[in-house]
Amino acid sequence: MTSSTCRVKWYPGKGGAFKFRVEYKKGDSESSESWQNAFLGPENIWKSATLSSTTKYCVRIIALNQQDYESEPSDILEFKTYDRGEIPTTNVNEFTKECTADICVGDTILFTERLFSKGGITAPGGDATGLNHNRASKTHIRMDMSVTSFGSRVDDAPQGVYVGERTVAAHVVRDNFRSVREISTSSNVGTHKFNQSRLLGLEVIWQRTTPKETSTKHDLKRGDIIERYLSQLEQFEVYRKPWLDEKDRLNLRNELDLLEDNYVFNPHVPKWA
Repeated sequence: MTSSTCRVKWYPGKGGAFKFRVEYKKGDSESSESWQNAFLGPENIWKSATLSSTTKYCVRIIALNQQDYESEPSDILEFKTYDRGEIPTTNVNEFTKECTADICVGDTILFTERLFSKGGITAPGGDATGLNHNRASKTHIRMDMSVTSFGSRVDDAPQGVYVGERTVAAHVVRDNFRSVREISTSSNVGTHKFNQSRLLGLEVIWQRTTPKETSTKHDLKRGDIIERYLSQLEQFEVYRKPWLDEKDRLNLRNELDLLEDNYVFNPHVPKWA
């Protein structure tokens, strides 16, 4: 959450739902403001980027079946946006939950990936100037390459020269659950096929490279959306920040079981995460 944005995730009830409607209003739950529609669709995560700063909001979710019959509204979520211009900071010490085998959409994660130069070889401590050239050459060194540029395993990059590491803090904003639905079950979590097929969309918060000389114009910027397969992320340990309602967060296995029943006929009242 910032001065103008928020991201809300919820879980469908047992049996799933065909789609969800997000409603919001200014003020607290007792406010006389009328509820406004903000989102209608099958996803169980919603982001708004048009909120007013230093303002209280209420959000609730309504589930609908394929005939547009509605459930009762969910419990109301209340929050307040930051002051205008205030950017919430996120430091390494806030990532206290190890989640290498349990990364979910809605998590804020910290991960590391190796950086490579593609092509030539540079001596340790060598001159890093000229590394931003865009000429295609077998001996040209590119500093915008990570392990993910070569494949899902470090062994897939024998032609790359290791030059450092990049640590990235990011929001997990989407995955390809529906396109790999046939393997996205709790029993397949952690299997090779699942890890190779599950593709996560990540919104970058910040990045740090080691050593610092590896920083180039190709560095990731705040707000960039990048994609990583689960197998790529889990080459190193992955940590996440606790959720605001950590006790209500479902692990990946339980969430996939719920989503398997999604997009069916009977609406159910969602539960906040």
